[in-house]
Amino acid sequence: GKYYLGPDGAGDGESFSMASEMTLAPGHSIGVHTHDANEEIYVILSGQGDYTDEQGAVHRLSAGDMTLTRRGQSHGMANPGPETLVFLAVIAR
Repeated sequence: GKYYLGPDGAGDGESFSMASEMTLAPGHSIGVHTHDANEEIYVILSGQGDYTDEQGAVHRLSAGDMTLTRRGQSHGMANPGPETLVFLAVIAR
C-alpha cells in the first residue's frame, strides 16, 4: 500500500509511527496479533473486511467503518471477498 508516514517508527516525542493505505486480496488476511507498545486504527475505504476483536468476535465492516485497537489488545483483519479490501491503518504510541 501507500505510506503516508514512514515505516521506520515514531521518533522521540512523536505519537504516530505509521499511516498507510493497505490492501487485502479476497481470501487473504492479517492474522490476529497483539499491539504491546502501540494502538492502531483501521478505516475501511472500500470492500468488506472481517475484523476480529480482542474477545475473538468477528465483525463485518464496510466502507466508512472504523476500528480502534488499544495498547495490549489483539486484533486481525480478513477479506471474505469477492472484491479487494482497501483500508487505512494508523499506528500511534
